[in-house]
Amino acid sequence: SRQAKYAFDAVLPATCTQMQVYEAAASSIIKHVTSGKNMTVFAYGATGSGKTYTMAGTSEQPGLMFHIMEDLFRDHHDARRTVVASYMEIYNEELRDLLNSDSSSCSIREDPDQGVIVSGVVELPIGSASEIFSVLEDGAKRRAV
Repeated sequence: SRQAKYAFDAVLPATCTQMQVYEAAASSIIKHVTSGKNMTVFAYGATGSGKTYTMAGTSEQPGLMFHIMEDLFRDHHDARRTVVASYMEIYNEELRDLLNSDSSSCSIREDPDQGVIVSGVVELPIGSASEIFSVLEDGAKRRAV
């Protein structure tokens, strides 16, 4: 049997802030997004371990998704580019589009021009960092809990 090996970019204390998590784990993706690459931030863990809080946060303590959008729109947004958001979860090994009540047409595939994509997923245009909260609220209604 093969022994699993893991690499960590950072280990953060339980007392760290959402901004410290963002700076350690996700702030570096902005330069890739602004160069035209699709990027994903993926949270994995047991039920109740804080994935939703880390990703979405609260209005008082915004999570990674808000900080990414805030950084993107504050320093890097170019009006010639379109910013879109999708919201998905993997539940019981099934990919679910949380912005579409009928996510059965959603699947991961490889496109010869774009690389790995999620086909059939809803992509909502985002015009400001604050708009991400309404997208998160809408998607949260469809999450499996």
